[in-house]
Amino acid sequence: MRVPTSAEGRVLPIADGRAAGARNGGSLKCQPPALVGNEVLVMDCHSHGRHPAYFSSTDNDDDRHDAKMALVIGNRHRATPGIAVRLCAKGALEETERAPASWYGASIGGSLNSTPFI
Repeated sequence: MRVPTSAEGRVLPIADGRAAGARNGGSLKCQPPALVGNEVLVMDCHSHGRHPAYFSSTDNDDDRHDAKMALVIGNRHRATPGIAVRLCAKGALEETERAPASWYGASIGGSLNSTPFI
């Protein structure tokens, strides 16, 4: 596999490790994908499905030791889903008050709702 240069990036899907309960609103346990060469994780995003967008205690535990942006999409059944964003900096978890307006606009055309977040 070719390692992307600093001007490139790639989307790394997680393995489909859905538990039976996850399909019915239960939680989902996943391992982050392996990074190659000098890659770094820039953003970790996932969906809470029909539930509100917020950082759960599981999210807090997962993000506590990372340096990245984290994004949660919620209320995906609505025309405009909820979005929660924060900076994770090795123990500091700084949530933004609101995601950028253009991110909400992307959901109006359905692009966020049609994206295969789990």
